[in-house]
Amino acid sequence: MKGIYQDIVNEIQSLITSGEDKQARSRILEELNMPYIPQDVEAKLNELLDEVGIPESGKVQLSDEQVEAWLLGNNPQRQVAALNQLQKANLRNYTELIQQVFDTHHDLTMESLLISMMIEQQINESFHLTRDGLDIEFVPAALEYPLESEGVIKAVELLREWYENDNPSFLNLCLDILAKECYLMLPMAVDEEDSLDLCLAVVHYVYQANGAEDEFKCFIAEKELAQTYSYELLLNKHDI
Repeated sequence: MKGIYQDIVNEIQSLITSGEDKQARSRILEELNMPYIPQDVEAKLNELLDEVGIPESGKVQLSDEQVEAWLLGNNPQRQVAALNQLQKANLRNYTELIQQVFDTHHDLTMESLLISMMIEQQINESFHLTRDGLDIEFVPAALEYPLESEGVIKAVELLREWYENDNPSFLNLCLDILAKECYLMLPMAVDEEDSLDLCLAVVHYVYQANGAEDEFKCFIAEKELAQTYSYELLLNKHDI
C-alpha cells in the first residue's frame, strides 16, 4: 500500500487514535463506497471498521453494495446495520438480495425480520425458504401480521384470563415471549387449535427463566391442565 491510499489509512488511524471514532467510521465508509479500491486497501479499511465498530443503534449510511455485502456476510453488527437501512428502503428494489439471504443464511431471526418488513410493505412477490427440511413458498402480502392471527388472539385471551388480575407483570413477560415466538414462526402462523399448547409452552418458558419450575407445576395443577404439551418453542429449539 502506498501513495494516496496510505495517506487515507494514516488519516483514519489518526482519527481513531484521537478518539474520533464517528469521523473515522464515516471516512472508512466513504472510501469503501468508492467504485474501485485495491484489495489490500479494502482489507485494511474493513479491519479499521471492525476496530471502531458499528454504533449500538446500527444506524450508518450504506451503499447498496455495502448493504448486500454486510447482509450476506457473517458479522452480526454489520448485518444489523444493513437490516436497519433496508427497513427504511423500498424492499421491492431488494427482492433478489432478500431471496439470496434466505438461500444462504438460514438464520431464523434475520428471516423473520425480513419477512415482517415485507409484510409491512405488502410485497407481492413469491419467496421460498427452507425450515426444518421443509421448503416453504410464500407471498408476504398474503400473510397475516404475526399478532393478528386467530390463534394468537386466542392465546392472548388465555394468558389474560390466567394472569391479568393476579400477576400483570408475569402476563407482560408472557406476552413479550409470545410476540417473539410468533415473529420467529414467520412465514407460518399460529393455528387456533395450537393456542393452548403454545400458551403452556410460553408460561413454562417464563417460569423456567425465573428458576420457578415448581410454580409451573402448581399452576398446571391449579388450572387442571395437562402435564405435557406438544408445542416446542422456536426460542428454545434454536436457543435464541
